[in-house]
Amino acid sequence: MLVAMSDKREEIAWLAADTIAERGLAGASLREVAARTGASLGVVTYHFNNRDDLLAATMETVVAAIRRRASAARDPDPVERELAVVLPLTAATRRETAVWVAFSDAATRDARLAAQFEGYYKEWEDAVAAALAESGGDTGLAVVLMAVTDGIAVRALVSGMSGSRQRALLRRAIACARVRH
Repeated sequence: MLVAMSDKREEIAWLAADTIAERGLAGASLREVAARTGASLGVVTYHFNNRDDLLAATMETVVAAIRRRASAARDPDPVERELAVVLPLTAATRRETAVWVAFSDAATRDARLAAQFEGYYKEWEDAVAAALAESGGDTGLAVVLMAVTDGIAVRALVSGMSGSRQRALLRRAIACARVRH
């Protein structure tokens, strides 16, 4: 469940997201994030009990941004709308995707993070399945399209793939999923 954050907490969480996107999860120490605030470590520890608290808030901040973007998206195709929202199409979404990938990697070794991620994926799966149902598609393909989207996102992060190429690949995957056998 999302907890409302103060403006300063959210600002610090975004600075932590910047740090994670640039240096990975291991590079996101309280000191590094504090240095980015231009303030003392005490400012960060005033708002966050510890590093785990900061990282949890950072992930929630990123997920909240993705949710807001999904709600505001105006793609005519409801399936593309639900999937494209997680692609690194802009500098801001690149940061979010990099944070998502860093946390997903950590979730492979951390049961608490794995449970949190499973909740996020289930929420996303439900949204994609609803979009498929809305457009007359096979809702069972939601997970397949999500996996393809994750793959496009990771490839785009690694290669610098353009937003138009990401969209083209996503549209092709959606078209393939809509073909009835």
